[in-house]
Amino acid sequence: MKEENNQEDNLNPLYGKPWKNEFTATTFEEADSKRNNILKSDKVQVKVKRRSDGVFVVKTRSATVTKSNSKKKKSAKNKKEQ
Repeated sequence: MKEENNQEDNLNPLYGKPWKNEFTATTFEEADSKRNNILKSDKVQVKVKRRSDGVFVVKTRSATVTKSNSKKKKSAKNKKEQ
């Protein structure tokens, strides 16, 4: 069952993309207002995380999906045939 859930999570094209720390705040209200300002202006995903030291961090990442120009690599077997 867990394997099926992992495959469903990987269908999201942003899965695994890194988050960038934008802002730190001492209170959640301050971090939340910054998050709401960022959401109004940009096409990004924003979240607020609380660190173990009690500081709140506003994290962002791009919400646009970039298509990769990945080319299929030829296997060693195909290279030998050519």
